[in-house]
Amino acid sequence: MKHFAVLTAACLAGMAFPDALHAQGFGVPAKPVFEGKAEDIQLKPSSAQVSAQAGGDGITVRIAPGEEGYPGLSLVKKDGTPFDLSKHGHVEAKIANTGTQQLGLGLRLDNPGDWKSNPYNTENIYLKPGESGVVNLIFGHSHGKKKSYPLKPENISQILFFATKSEAQQSFRIESMIAAGTPGELPAIDPATIRVKPAGGVVYEASSKINAEKQIDTWNKATASVTPEGIRAAYPGGKETGSLVFRPEQGRWDLSQSLQVVVKIRNDGATAVSPNVRLESNGGPSDTIDAGTLAPGESKEVVIPFIAKEIWVGAKDAGEKGKKASGGQPGTKITSDAISAVIV
Repeated sequence: MKHFAVLTAACLAGMAFPDALHAQGFGVPAKPVFEGKAEDIQLKPSSAQVSAQAGGDGITVRIAPGEEGYPGLSLVKKDGTPFDLSKHGHVEAKIANTGTQQLGLGLRLDNPGDWKSNPYNTENIYLKPGESGVVNLIFGHSHGKKKSYPLKPENISQILFFATKSEAQQSFRIESMIAAGTPGELPAIDPATIRVKPAGGVVYEASSKINAEKQIDTWNKATASVTPEGIRAAYPGGKETGSLVFRPEQGRWDLSQSLQVVVKIRNDGATAVSPNVRLESNGGPSDTIDAGTLAPGESKEVVIPFIAKEIWVGAKDAGEKGKKASGGQPGTKITSDAISAVIV
């Protein structure tokens, strides 16, 4: 068994935290947009291709093959007033694909206004034959919960469900639709989008308080523990290899103001070790740096530069009409504003 301790990993960087974490409450109870047979809702097919019928199990929609690009069904209130969903932050519609073909279905909420300003929000769902699912639309967001038209939820003029042009019969059932959440709701934050700039340029040192369960991992029979002197890794001997992986507690390290990372290593085992060190990032890995052989008790600072050993060289025939570019070399893949791990 071979041992050594990772004492520090440092770079030149400042201190910053993500600036948009949004706390959300539970708000008022969810509100059905329609109930039962939707008796207060007018069903408006987009063309003669589309038929719809409300029943106890929801609204069943059938779409015949035809030339319409986006056949579908609009829901409007029979009394002519808009849907007022202002006490909530999103809508959820449960859809069942009752047809025999794959179904791609859009859900759109409209405000009154000039169509040129696209006064609506849209989300999509894709269902296999017989499959059910829920499409969730957060007000002010569209197409994968990206920020979009600032929808006024108190003034929804129509709710539209639409499919795409097809040579086959399509059918689906809107089983339920509710408004839920709180006003001003935002999409959940993808942890991978969070960026953390290490304080004082120190990614890790022995005095650092870390969440070992989240930040330390090992591969291929290696083991690791946190000691007063640093992170101690033990590796299988012989020809077997193992890895110590050290990650941010959340998101990625933003080291964009630096040019390299320095990892200090000490061999605290009884036999020589020959470690390799590299960085991982959203763009790809850094070069793997061979730290050389460390005798028992020996320490070394290993520099991992962001620039690749082989710099980028463009293909000589790049851009030539009718030719596929060849040759050249890629250079670094590392994205220094999104470092996801140090691997030893």
